[in-house]
Amino acid sequence: MAINHSEALLAQVAETLKSKTGLRFQSDRRGDLQRGIQSAAREMGFDDWQSLACWLLDSPLARKDIETLARHLTVGETYFRRDQKVFEFLEQTILPEIALTRRPHDRRLRIWSAGCSTGEEPYSIAISVQRAIPDWKEWNITLLATEIHLRLVEKARTGVYRQWSFRNCPDWLKQLYFTRKDNDFEIAPPIRKMVSFDYLNLAEDVYPSLSTGTNAMDVIFCRNVLMYFDAEAARRAIDSFHRSLVDGGWLVAGVTDAPSSFYSRFEPISFQGATLYRKSSRKTPVSLPKKEIAFPAPPVVGQKSESREKKEFPVVEDPIRIARGFYDEGRYEEAITELEKSLSRGLPKSEAMALMARSFANQGRLEEAREWCQRALLRDKLDARLHYLLAVIVEEEGKPQDAVIALNRALYIDSNFVMAHFKLAGIKLRLGKSKESRKHFQHAMSLLAARRDDEILPESEGITVERLRSIIRAIVEESSM
Repeated sequence: MAINHSEALLAQVAETLKSKTGLRFQSDRRGDLQRGIQSAAREMGFDDWQSLACWLLDSPLARKDIETLARHLTVGETYFRRDQKVFEFLEQTILPEIALTRRPHDRRLRIWSAGCSTGEEPYSIAISVQRAIPDWKEWNITLLATEIHLRLVEKARTGVYRQWSFRNCPDWLKQLYFTRKDNDFEIAPPIRKMVSFDYLNLAEDVYPSLSTGTNAMDVIFCRNVLMYFDAEAARRAIDSFHRSLVDGGWLVAGVTDAPSSFYSRFEPISFQGATLYRKSSRKTPVSLPKKEIAFPAPPVVGQKSESREKKEFPVVEDPIRIARGFYDEGRYEEAITELEKSLSRGLPKSEAMALMARSFANQGRLEEAREWCQRALLRDKLDARLHYLLAVIVEEEGKPQDAVIALNRALYIDSNFVMAHFKLAGIKLRLGKSKESRKHFQHAMSLLAARRDDEILPESEGITVERLRSIIRAIVEESSM
């Protein structure tokens, strides 16, 4: 039987989108795919969906292309306190438990809304934080909201919503946390300031990452996002979320996002018909490449044995290599144990200390992370990477001026350190020093111009040249530099 040309073209596009964006469109959803491409075609300057489809098959996708396609191919519609019982559990159980267990000098709270759409979810989370933690102003709170649709992020930052965003919401929400603005409602500034929005592609970007602040999370919300992913991309995202959480951290997922078997590394917790997933601290075997142990062969009868210098002995596994394996799997306590072995044996200390600092930082134990990074710097003061790592850690501690000092030292040692220029530009921008920020963004862009688009930048934890270039452009455009 002859295959319809349109169906064959849609099948090819579906496969291309799956590999480049993680979005899945099975055969029974090809009508949705065609309508989405038709809608995107008009915005992207194509005459019809077939022209756009053919272009997709032969052209690399830039960030703006992915954003446009994702916006037309997915449903970015939500409302405040969607699934009320989840927010009740957040306010009555999760946040009070965190407030009780954190030490007075370590009042840190980190929450990530992954796939935040137009912002109703992260703002709802911020409201829950204020309701559940009376002294929230005395805490170091990070509420990260990420989205692949840049236009949705821009709308979310305004904090202005129509009546439709409040359906199924309690009356007190608008009365206490919003002010009327013509026919719309604007969220209160203290709530808006709690949330930081950023672009992130859950299918392609690397997380957890100190560079993007997706590490050491107490709670991650990711609802109605993975339902668009194929099985491999969904599993990969869930495993990355597991590594992004501290021990005892929570993942709030959508009911239809993925089969329960995908969450096997989590402990399922039921509450009023809802299921949340908690990261336990139980230890499981690490997956490391097997290494054969060589023993000396017995001498042949009648022959002289070889000299002692040529005998082979059992290979001792490198503890730093083992620690790196644990670290990559998000098993930071076990990584620390192996690193302690390395340090006790007198193996390369600055490398072990730096990995120790990262392991503590990814658990949210910033004071210990800073101490280990400083120890490494005492041994190697001219390592620009260590100064950069220290800057990332102290910035998370809420010490931007200390981060600036560390980044300036890194750039004094290596003036071509791209990530240091980028990080320093971002901090300067938040400090209101736009002129200095622009200078470092420009320097970073000039350095990126000499690199391949697919090159992974040193100390970026997976960020490519093309990805960082597009991030800088978006920040500059948004801040009107």
